[in-house]
Amino acid sequence: MNKNISITLFAVFLIAACNRAPNLNQTPTILNIRAYVDGRSQLIIKGDMFVWRHLDFDAPGRWELGGGNQPTYLNKAPWYPDWPDFPDSTNDSCNCYSSSFKGIPYLARTNQRVWMDIVQIRGGVRVIQQPNADNDYTFVLELDDYFDGADWYEVNLNYIVGALH
Repeated sequence: MNKNISITLFAVFLIAACNRAPNLNQTPTILNIRAYVDGRSQLIIKGDMFVWRHLDFDAPGRWELGGGNQPTYLNKAPWYPDWPDFPDSTNDSCNCYSSSFKGIPYLARTNQRVWMDIVQIRGGVRVIQQPNADNDYTFVLELDDYFDGADWYEVNLNYIVGALH
């Protein structure tokens, strides 16, 4: 009889644990990001939100000699972020944030390793922060075009998708 009670309690424990697990799609999704980069900028992802933090030289898509406002492509959909346009329309070394875009595949609220496939870069790219409980599941990637002028950068980010909260 004790064996049956142990098996029953174990089964109840497993069911309870499964019901408490986050709603995750364990198959990673791919978010393709393509942007016209001059200098150093960070892309920040939290949940289904994407935002740029611009640090050095001209903001993504705003290179002064690049013929106007270039979009950031998120899974091939063009997005034109709003910038504070300070100190000028290129946001030269402003240490500022763009407007946010909501609607990318939802970055799961779980500790995970987002991995990157480089499609096209000419400078540097590095992961600054992986999502975990300590940073409220926020991912940060830095793109650094340290050459003269701007160029197109394209990366694929692979991560586990969670349910919208």
